[in-house]
Amino acid sequence: MQRRCFGRRMVVLSTLIFVAAAASEARAGLIIDPTFNANMNAQQQAAVNYVIGEYEHLYTNNITLNISFQMGNTGLGESNSTVEGSFTYAQIKAALAAEALANPGDSIKQTVVANLPATNPAPTNNYWLSTADAKALGLDNYGGSDGAVTFSNAVSYTYDPNNRGVAGEYDFIGVAEHEISEVMGRIPGLGSDYGNGASYDLNDLYRFTNGVRNFTVDQSDPPGVYLSINGGSTNVGNFYSQGDDNDDYRGDNPTDPYNQFAGEGQAHALTTADMINMDAIGYNLAQATPEPASLTLLATGCFAFGGLRVVRRRRRAIA
Repeated sequence: MQRRCFGRRMVVLSTLIFVAAAASEARAGLIIDPTFNANMNAQQQAAVNYVIGEYEHLYTNNITLNISFQMGNTGLGESNSTVEGSFTYAQIKAALAAEALANPGDSIKQTVVANLPATNPAPTNNYWLSTADAKALGLDNYGGSDGAVTFSNAVSYTYDPNNRGVAGEYDFIGVAEHEISEVMGRIPGLGSDYGNGASYDLNDLYRFTNGVRNFTVDQSDPPGVYLSINGGSTNVGNFYSQGDDNDDYRGDNPTDPYNQFAGEGQAHALTTADMINMDAIGYNLAQATPEPASLTLLATGCFAFGGLRVVRRRRRAIA
Protein backbone atom coordinates (compact mmCIF):
# COMPACT_ATOMS: atom_id res chain seq x y z
CA MET A 1 0.00 0.00 0.00
CA GLN A 2 1.54 3.29 -1.10
CA ARG A 3 0.80 6.58 0.64
CA ARG A 4 1.66 10.13 -0.26
CA CYS A 5 0.87 13.39 1.47
CA PHE A 6 -0.44 16.45 -0.35
CA GLY A 7 -0.07 19.56 1.78
CA ARG A 8 1.24 19.78 5.31
CA ARG A 9 2.18 16.80 7.41
CA MET A 10 0.69 16.92 10.87
CA VAL A 11 2.45 15.79 14.04
CA VAL A 12 0.18 14.50 16.79
CA LEU A 13 1.54 15.48 20.19
CA SER A 14 -1.01 14.10 22.60
CA THR A 15 -3.93 11.71 22.63
CA LEU A 16 -7.37 12.49 24.04
CA ILE A 17 -8.45 10.33 26.95
CA PHE A 18 -11.81 11.96 27.70
CA VAL A 19 -14.60 11.52 25.17
CA ALA A 20 -18.10 12.89 25.23
CA ALA A 21 -20.09 10.98 27.84
CA ALA A 22 -22.93 10.23 25.47
CA ALA A 23 -20.51 8.67 22.99
CA SER A 24 -18.38 6.70 25.45
CA GLU A 25 -20.73 3.80 25.97
CA ALA A 26 -19.71 0.47 24.49
CA ARG A 27 -22.06 0.12 21.55
CA ALA A 28 -22.32 -0.67 17.89
CA GLY A 29 -22.54 2.28 15.56
CA LEU A 30 -20.42 5.15 14.34
CA ILE A 31 -17.42 5.99 16.51
CA ILE A 32 -15.15 8.95 15.84
CA ASP A 33 -11.89 8.53 17.72
CA PRO A 34 -10.19 11.93 18.14
CA THR A 35 -6.53 12.66 18.75
CA PHE A 36 -5.86 16.17 20.04
CA ASN A 37 -2.70 18.16 19.56
CA ALA A 38 -1.32 19.68 22.75
CA ASN A 39 -2.04 23.16 21.37
CA MET A 40 -5.80 22.65 21.83
CA ASN A 41 -7.20 23.73 25.19
CA ALA A 42 -9.93 21.96 27.13
CA GLN A 43 -12.65 24.28 25.83
CA GLN A 44 -11.69 23.60 22.22
CA GLN A 45 -11.52 19.86 22.82
CA ALA A 46 -14.94 19.89 24.49
CA ALA A 47 -16.43 21.70 21.47
CA VAL A 48 -14.98 19.09 19.10
CA ASN A 49 -16.38 16.34 21.31
CA TYR A 50 -19.80 17.99 21.13
CA VAL A 51 -19.71 17.70 17.32
CA ILE A 52 -18.45 14.14 17.50
CA GLY A 53 -21.47 13.37 19.68
CA GLU A 54 -23.76 14.92 17.07
CA TYR A 55 -22.40 12.77 14.27
CA GLU A 56 -22.27 9.60 16.35
CA HIS A 57 -25.95 9.95 17.17
CA LEU A 58 -27.02 10.97 13.66
CA TYR A 59 -25.40 8.02 11.87
CA THR A 60 -25.35 4.34 12.76
CA ASN A 61 -22.64 2.80 10.55
CA ASN A 62 -20.67 0.29 12.62
CA ILE A 63 -17.27 1.81 11.88
CA THR A 64 -14.54 3.77 13.65
CA LEU A 65 -13.08 6.94 12.14
CA ASN A 66 -9.69 8.20 13.32
CA ILE A 67 -9.31 11.99 13.09
CA SER A 68 -6.68 14.29 14.57
CA PHE A 69 -7.30 17.91 15.56
CA GLN A 70 -5.06 20.92 16.07
CA MET A 71 -4.91 24.71 16.02
CA GLY A 72 -2.77 26.33 13.33
CA ASN A 73 -2.19 28.94 10.66
CA THR A 74 -5.16 28.53 8.34
CA GLY A 75 -8.49 30.13 7.44
CA LEU A 76 -11.45 29.36 9.68
CA GLY A 77 -10.74 25.67 9.27
CA GLU A 78 -8.93 23.15 7.13
CA SER A 79 -9.41 19.45 6.54
CA ASN A 80 -6.90 16.91 5.26
CA SER A 81 -8.80 13.79 4.19
CA THR A 82 -7.05 10.51 3.49
CA VAL A 83 -8.44 9.28 0.18
CA GLU A 84 -7.99 5.95 -1.55
CA GLY A 85 -8.50 4.44 -4.96
CA SER A 86 -9.21 3.43 -7.36
CA PHE A 87 -12.75 2.06 -7.43
CA THR A 88 -15.01 1.54 -10.42
CA TYR A 89 -18.50 2.93 -10.82
CA ALA A 90 -19.83 -0.64 -10.66
CA GLN A 91 -18.27 -1.07 -7.21
CA ILE A 92 -19.68 2.23 -5.98
CA LYS A 93 -23.15 1.45 -7.33
CA ALA A 94 -23.12 -2.07 -5.84
CA ALA A 95 -22.14 -0.67 -2.43
CA LEU A 96 -24.97 1.87 -2.53
CA ALA A 97 -27.44 -0.83 -3.61
CA ALA A 98 -26.35 -3.04 -0.72
CA GLU A 99 -26.89 -0.15 1.69
CA ALA A 100 -30.36 0.49 0.31
CA LEU A 101 -31.22 -3.20 0.67
CA ALA A 102 -29.99 -3.22 4.28
CA ASN A 103 -31.93 -0.03 5.10
CA PRO A 104 -35.35 -0.44 3.45
CA GLY A 105 -36.88 2.33 5.55
CA ASP A 106 -34.34 4.92 4.44
CA SER A 107 -36.09 6.81 1.64
CA ILE A 108 -32.91 8.72 0.79
CA LYS A 109 -31.00 5.55 -0.04
CA GLN A 110 -33.93 4.14 -2.00
CA THR A 111 -34.14 7.36 -4.03
CA VAL A 112 -30.39 7.40 -4.66
CA VAL A 113 -30.29 3.83 -5.99
CA ALA A 114 -33.42 4.25 -8.09
CA ASN A 115 -31.84 7.21 -9.88
CA LEU A 116 -28.31 5.93 -10.47
CA PRO A 117 -27.55 5.42 -14.17
CA ALA A 118 -26.91 1.89 -15.42
CA THR A 119 -23.41 2.75 -16.62
CA ASN A 120 -20.72 5.12 -15.42
CA PRO A 121 -21.75 8.74 -16.11
CA ALA A 122 -18.39 10.34 -15.21
CA PRO A 123 -15.71 11.15 -17.80
CA THR A 124 -13.46 8.35 -16.45
CA ASN A 125 -14.23 5.12 -14.57
CA ASN A 126 -11.73 6.03 -11.86
CA TYR A 127 -13.26 6.79 -8.46
CA TRP A 128 -11.47 7.76 -5.27
CA LEU A 129 -13.14 7.98 -1.85
CA SER A 130 -12.09 9.19 1.55
CA THR A 131 -11.04 6.22 3.66
CA ALA A 132 -13.84 7.18 6.05
CA ASP A 133 -16.44 6.98 3.28
CA ALA A 134 -14.98 3.72 1.96
CA LYS A 135 -15.54 2.27 5.43
CA ALA A 136 -19.08 3.65 5.57
CA LEU A 137 -19.83 1.90 2.27
CA GLY A 138 -18.23 -1.38 3.34
CA LEU A 139 -15.53 -1.07 0.68
CA ASP A 140 -12.54 -1.07 3.04
CA ASN A 141 -11.63 -1.28 6.71
CA TYR A 142 -8.61 0.99 6.86
CA GLY A 143 -7.24 1.33 10.38
CA GLY A 144 -4.94 4.32 9.98
CA SER A 145 -5.64 8.04 10.13
CA ASP A 146 -8.72 9.06 8.15
CA GLY A 147 -7.71 12.69 8.23
CA ALA A 148 -6.86 15.78 10.21
CA VAL A 149 -8.62 19.04 11.00
CA THR A 150 -6.91 22.36 11.71
CA PHE A 151 -8.70 25.36 13.23
CA SER A 152 -7.41 28.91 12.96
CA ASN A 153 -5.27 30.16 15.83
CA ALA A 154 -5.81 33.76 14.75
CA VAL A 155 -9.59 34.37 14.94
CA SER A 156 -12.01 34.70 17.84
CA TYR A 157 -14.36 31.74 18.31
CA THR A 158 -17.33 31.00 20.51
CA TYR A 159 -17.25 27.43 21.86
CA ASP A 160 -20.48 27.21 23.86
CA PRO A 161 -23.06 24.95 22.12
CA ASN A 162 -25.80 26.97 23.82
CA ASN A 163 -24.44 30.35 22.71
CA ARG A 164 -23.15 30.03 19.17
CA GLY A 165 -24.19 33.37 17.69
CA VAL A 166 -21.86 35.83 19.43
CA ALA A 167 -21.07 39.23 17.91
CA GLY A 168 -17.48 39.46 16.70
CA GLU A 169 -16.86 35.71 17.06
CA TYR A 170 -17.09 32.67 14.78
CA ASP A 171 -19.03 29.54 15.63
CA PHE A 172 -16.28 26.99 16.37
CA ILE A 173 -18.79 24.13 16.52
CA GLY A 174 -20.10 25.03 13.05
CA VAL A 175 -16.55 25.03 11.69
CA ALA A 176 -15.97 21.61 13.27
CA GLU A 177 -19.22 20.28 11.75
CA HIS A 178 -18.01 21.46 8.36
CA GLU A 179 -14.46 20.09 8.52
CA ILE A 180 -15.33 16.72 10.07
CA SER A 181 -17.93 16.12 7.35
CA GLU A 182 -15.20 16.59 4.75
CA VAL A 183 -12.99 13.98 6.39
CA MET A 184 -16.07 11.73 6.44
CA GLY A 185 -16.26 12.06 2.65
CA ARG A 186 -18.16 15.21 1.71
CA ILE A 187 -15.54 16.15 -0.85
CA PRO A 188 -15.39 16.50 -4.65
CA GLY A 189 -13.24 14.57 -7.09
CA LEU A 190 -14.07 16.44 -10.30
CA GLY A 191 -11.03 15.25 -12.24
CA SER A 192 -8.46 15.27 -9.42
CA ASP A 193 -5.33 13.30 -10.31
CA TYR A 194 -3.93 11.21 -7.46
CA GLY A 195 -1.37 9.53 -9.68
CA ASN A 196 -3.48 7.44 -12.05
CA GLY A 197 -5.31 10.07 -14.08
CA ALA A 198 -8.47 12.10 -13.67
CA SER A 199 -10.68 10.73 -10.90
CA TYR A 200 -14.12 11.33 -9.45
CA ASP A 201 -15.79 11.00 -6.07
CA LEU A 202 -19.14 9.57 -5.04
CA ASN A 203 -20.45 13.03 -4.18
CA ASP A 204 -19.81 14.11 -7.79
CA LEU A 205 -22.72 11.89 -8.86
CA TYR A 206 -25.17 14.25 -7.14
CA ARG A 207 -24.08 17.46 -8.89
CA PHE A 208 -26.53 18.81 -11.48
CA THR A 209 -27.02 21.85 -13.70
CA ASN A 210 -30.41 22.22 -15.37
CA GLY A 211 -31.19 18.55 -14.80
CA VAL A 212 -27.89 17.25 -16.21
CA ARG A 213 -25.02 15.78 -14.16
CA ASN A 214 -22.17 18.27 -13.97
CA PHE A 215 -18.60 17.03 -13.43
CA THR A 216 -16.87 20.34 -14.11
CA VAL A 217 -14.82 22.53 -11.78
CA ASP A 218 -15.49 26.26 -11.43
CA GLN A 219 -18.94 26.25 -13.00
CA SER A 220 -20.25 29.79 -13.53
CA ASP A 221 -23.22 30.80 -11.41
CA PRO A 222 -25.73 31.19 -13.00
CA PRO A 223 -26.51 28.54 -14.00
CA GLY A 224 -24.61 27.05 -11.05
CA VAL A 225 -24.62 23.51 -9.67
CA TYR A 226 -27.06 21.98 -7.23
CA LEU A 227 -27.31 18.85 -5.09
CA SER A 228 -29.90 16.30 -6.22
CA ILE A 229 -30.41 12.63 -5.38
CA ASN A 230 -33.30 11.99 -7.79
CA GLY A 231 -31.64 12.52 -11.13
CA GLY A 232 -31.69 16.31 -11.04
CA SER A 233 -35.44 16.70 -10.60
CA THR A 234 -35.24 18.18 -7.09
CA ASN A 235 -32.75 20.79 -5.93
CA VAL A 236 -31.79 19.93 -2.34
CA GLY A 237 -29.35 22.85 -2.16
CA ASN A 238 -26.98 24.89 -4.28
CA PHE A 239 -23.26 24.18 -4.33
CA TYR A 240 -20.62 26.87 -4.24
CA SER A 241 -19.34 26.05 -7.73
CA GLN A 242 -16.20 28.17 -7.90
CA GLY A 243 -12.88 27.57 -6.17
CA ASP A 244 -11.33 24.55 -4.47
CA ASP A 245 -14.28 23.48 -2.33
CA ASN A 246 -16.82 22.81 -5.06
CA ASP A 247 -18.93 20.61 -2.77
CA ASP A 248 -19.44 23.28 -0.13
CA TYR A 249 -22.78 25.08 -0.27
CA ARG A 250 -23.41 28.48 -1.81
CA GLY A 251 -24.86 30.06 1.31
CA ASP A 252 -28.55 30.46 0.49
CA ASN A 253 -29.17 29.31 4.05
CA PRO A 254 -26.53 31.48 5.78
CA THR A 255 -26.37 29.36 8.92
CA ASP A 256 -25.74 26.00 7.23
CA PRO A 257 -22.32 24.82 8.48
CA TYR A 258 -21.56 23.19 5.11
CA ASN A 259 -21.43 26.61 3.40
CA GLN A 260 -18.21 27.71 1.73
CA PHE A 261 -18.11 30.88 3.83
CA ALA A 262 -19.03 31.77 7.40
CA GLY A 263 -19.40 35.11 9.10
CA GLU A 264 -19.05 36.49 12.60
CA GLY A 265 -22.08 36.22 14.83
CA GLN A 266 -23.65 33.32 12.90
CA ALA A 267 -25.01 30.39 14.92
CA HIS A 268 -24.85 27.40 12.60
CA ALA A 269 -26.95 24.24 12.75
CA LEU A 270 -26.97 21.03 10.73
CA THR A 271 -29.83 20.98 8.23
CA THR A 272 -31.92 18.39 6.43
CA ALA A 273 -29.88 19.09 3.28
CA ASP A 274 -26.70 18.20 5.19
CA MET A 275 -28.19 14.93 6.38
CA ILE A 276 -29.42 14.03 2.89
CA ASN A 277 -25.95 14.71 1.50
CA MET A 278 -24.22 12.53 4.11
CA ASP A 279 -26.80 9.75 3.79
CA ALA A 280 -26.36 9.76 0.00
CA ILE A 281 -22.60 9.18 0.30
CA GLY A 282 -23.03 6.22 2.62
CA TYR A 283 -23.89 7.26 6.18
CA ASN A 284 -26.97 5.64 7.69
CA LEU A 285 -29.30 8.06 9.41
CA ALA A 286 -30.50 6.96 12.83
CA GLN A 287 -33.96 8.36 12.08
CA ALA A 288 -35.88 8.46 8.83
CA THR A 289 -35.66 11.65 6.78
CA PRO A 290 -38.26 12.76 4.22
CA GLU A 291 -37.64 12.28 0.53
CA PRO A 292 -36.45 15.40 -1.28
CA ALA A 293 -39.81 15.94 -2.97
CA SER A 294 -41.41 16.51 0.42
CA LEU A 295 -38.76 18.88 1.74
CA THR A 296 -39.07 22.57 2.26
CA LEU A 297 -36.08 23.19 0.03
CA LEU A 298 -33.19 25.31 1.22
CA ALA A 299 -32.88 28.10 -1.26
CA THR A 300 -35.06 26.88 -3.63
CA GLY A 301 -20.70 -7.55 2.21
CA CYS A 302 -17.36 -6.03 2.66
CA PHE A 303 -14.29 -6.96 0.59
CA ALA A 304 -10.57 -6.34 0.84
CA PHE A 305 -9.12 -3.31 -0.91
CA GLY A 306 -5.54 -2.89 -1.97
CA GLY A 307 -4.95 0.48 -3.62
CA LEU A 308 -3.33 3.85 -3.12
CA ARG A 309 -3.98 6.30 -0.30
CA VAL A 310 -3.14 9.98 -0.36
CA VAL A 311 -4.15 13.02 1.68
CA ARG A 312 -6.40 15.69 0.18
CA ARG A 313 -6.26 19.19 1.66
CA ARG A 314 -9.16 21.67 1.79
CA ARG A 315 -9.59 25.05 3.49
CA ARG A 316 -12.66 26.96 4.59
CA ALA A 317 -12.68 30.70 4.06
CA ILE A 318 -13.81 33.60 6.19
CA ALA A 319 -16.67 35.58 4.66
